[in-house]
Amino acid sequence: MHGSYIVGPRYGSSVTRWPCLLLLAAACRLNFAEQVDAQGSDVVDVAAPPLKPWWTSGTRFRARLYVPVEGGDPVFAGFRDTLLDTDCASAPAADGIERCVPNHANAQTFYSDATCTQRLAQSYASPCGHDRFASVTDTNGNLHIYPFAALYTGIAYDVRAGCTNQGVPPNSVLHQVGTEMPPTMFAKAVYEDRLVGDNSHVFLGFGDGSSLDLGTLAFQTGSCSPKGAGELGVTQCRDTSPPLQPVFADAGCTQRGFLAGDLAVISRFHVDDITLCGRHSTNYGVIGTFVTPTYWTRDTTGCVTHAIPATSSLYAAAQVADPYPTGTTAPGPRHGRLGNLYWTTSDGISISIATWDNDLQQSCVPFMGTDGVFRCLPRQPKLVDAFSNTACMGPMTQLAAACYGVPPLDGPNYTTCDDPGWEVRDLATVPSAQILDEAVCRPLVAPGSVYQHRTGSVVIPPATFPELVETIE
Repeated sequence: MHGSYIVGPRYGSSVTRWPCLLLLAAACRLNFAEQVDAQGSDVVDVAAPPLKPWWTSGTRFRARLYVPVEGGDPVFAGFRDTLLDTDCASAPAADGIERCVPNHANAQTFYSDATCTQRLAQSYASPCGHDRFASVTDTNGNLHIYPFAALYTGIAYDVRAGCTNQGVPPNSVLHQVGTEMPPTMFAKAVYEDRLVGDNSHVFLGFGDGSSLDLGTLAFQTGSCSPKGAGELGVTQCRDTSPPLQPVFADAGCTQRGFLAGDLAVISRFHVDDITLCGRHSTNYGVIGTFVTPTYWTRDTTGCVTHAIPATSSLYAAAQVADPYPTGTTAPGPRHGRLGNLYWTTSDGISISIATWDNDLQQSCVPFMGTDGVFRCLPRQPKLVDAFSNTACMGPMTQLAAACYGVPPLDGPNYTTCDDPGWEVRDLATVPSAQILDEAVCRPLVAPGSVYQHRTGSVVIPPATFPELVETIE
């Protein structure tokens, strides 16, 4: 499986002000005039304000866009380095400096010799993207870049299988590689905080006028990013720092503690809540540190003791107010089949958090359909490991809910144009969703029915989903 090779948040941010986005999607039609398009198959808001991109193309780095054939908003897919004629993304280069480096094709899996010393670059026969270089990641996580040389059609040895001939994966193309490129050939990444409305947004650029709003808000207390996860209405801007684990500081499991994975001194943190829809968290302020070598967790057998790792800390804390703004999640104006799902704060600034299929009323991700056509397929719903019975008995399974108000579909959970087609199916319903919350069996609230992952029987025809074509801005 090959995931998206765009580094950084999947979605950007828009600064278009649409007051109606502060209403729930079901009630919000924006009061714009509507008309049928030239094919007579789509309804658009003709008076809707045009899409204001959250990206800006520069003189060297141009935006890659997936454009829906049926019309609508384009999907931002990254940048093309027009000087080097290759796609690139922000990552640490060989010198440890973050640059726009080609990190899609790799040169560390296949070799042309049985001792695995002569590297081969593996790229993909894809309907989108353009590679001229391959990367090798060193032990520090830095990327070393090699140019493609001649096509290679001989025996390929796979280092993952002990340098044996395992055959080349389908849809792959192999190249010999040239001499490693100096990292200075690739432009440095430049981050900047800019005031947009009432909040400071984090932007990424490469020094040529290119710019991308990362959809992250910066504050003195830290940073947050809106995450809809299939939930409409008022939603949180979630802290971007790692959540802590709620445990206990005593053998009776009465004194709450919070386990941090490192020894960094913190004053506040958050804990993720288990929900079927949305990304919810609870915020805490540190009031002290427990000096103890152990902590406890509670399960159906009672309180279980654990050793605190040498690199961890155990905090005492009290719940505090959320320091970050909330926003309202709703679809934006309809410009065609595809649009955007926006998170809008009280200042009217909208951040795109997902691509939105206006016909299916679901978010979608670019992926190959089973008909070999690049499409925006329904995004896999948020999945929770839970019980489908009220007694929390038997095995747990992955459950989802109709978080957008329509039944979810079993689509992909990542974006790529490399992998073979994804067969989209419906999902079967189950009676309920329950979890064991520290030995207490409690229900998970679901809007409407609960669905079990990978249990559907109806295959959705791929032509149901909108076709995409890549273009360079």
